Amino acid sequence: MKVLLDYFIFDAAAIGGVYRYFRNLISRSQTSPQLEYQIACLFGEHPEDWKALGLKPKPFHNLSSPILHKASTAFSRGSNILYSLLRMSGSNYDIFHPTYYSLYYQQVVDRIRKPLAVTVYDMIHERYPEYMKKGNTTPQKKKLLCERADVVFAISEHTKKDIVEMLNIPPDKIRVTPLSGGFENPRYNASLAAQLPKKYILYVGGRSGYKNFCLFFRAIAPLLKQDPELTLVCTGGGFNPGERELIKSYALEGKAFAYFVLDQDMHTYYKCAELFVFPSLYEGFGIPLLEAFSSGCPVAASNTSSLPEVGGNAAVYFDPKSESNIASAMQSILYNPDFKSELIQAGLKRAGQFSWDKTMEITLEGYRSILSR
Repeated sequence: MKVLLDYFIFDAAAIGGVYRYFRNLISRSQTSPQLEYQIACLFGEHPEDWKALGLKPKPFHNLSSPILHKASTAFSRGSNILYSLLRMSGSNYDIFHPTYYSLYYQQVVDRIRKPLAVTVYDMIHERYPEYMKKGNTTPQKKKLLCERADVVFAISEHTKKDIVEMLNIPPDKIRVTPLSGGFENPRYNASLAAQLPKKYILYVGGRSGYKNFCLFFRAIAPLLKQDPELTLVCTGGGFNPGERELIKSYALEGKAFAYFVLDQDMHTYYKCAELFVFPSLYEGFGIPLLEAFSSGCPVAASNTSSLPEVGGNAAVYFDPKSESNIASAMQSILYNPDFKSELIQAGLKRAGQFSWDKTMEITLEGYRSILSR
């Protein structure tokens, strides 16, 4: 069985949940005689990661000149689009599985007679349109693809429920493929750990819109003031001007830090944290929960969307719109050592219930269901 993947997510990013999802599917297919992934991508910014998957893209370079870099990026993307369309129009594959919702291939999808598999990662655009950029066409593209698809993979039961409710897709067309998030080969970096604050709460990922960072910060600010040792560490890049102004308004400039952190260092950040807090209003799955669990880091998370489904009884949940509720959840872990230890053990057990092998198994069953019709 040959499944064609388009270029999009491999050219767009070498970090993030969607990239990790396909990377893990590809790595597991390499030992499966039943499945071969073909990737229609010629150019990429991260050839070293492709090499780990046994692939050979042509690199394009981050040139120092903004104009040259823009031209280089446009060239690589245009070439990847043409190559994907060329491969889609051919016959040497059984199923087309695009890596994201896009317009460039939709007309070809309508022409070709190949089966189509689509993965829906979340329904954030539909649930929280106020946080999306004006003119964003993701909802329309997603709906068209799901209607055209022979099988739809949803990464959680909650996401499936939203697809049925909001896109009116028949439930028997959707297969739930829970993800994983534990670090398969965790590397603890002792020298990095020595540079991190001694006592910190960890925030991971994006901070805009539905991620709910500003309300979370207002909830944590009193704790940062009361506890002289406690700090906040954020991954996902430096603070933007609005965030810096918020931190300054509480006079907490020296107690909140933001870094861009590579995947290989995330285990160390979780391992050293007193607590990981996930205040998002909505998540399609929530890989950081499992990353924290597998690293022995206790978790406080929103009681919304898929997060309770993923975290089970291994996390403390709060109302993400209540500052006092968030603060109480954090305090219940920070200042209760016995409870904290119980959560850590529950988290390690919970993380063991998810694996990329299971994700691959369910995905393969979905592919087979298409070809058996």
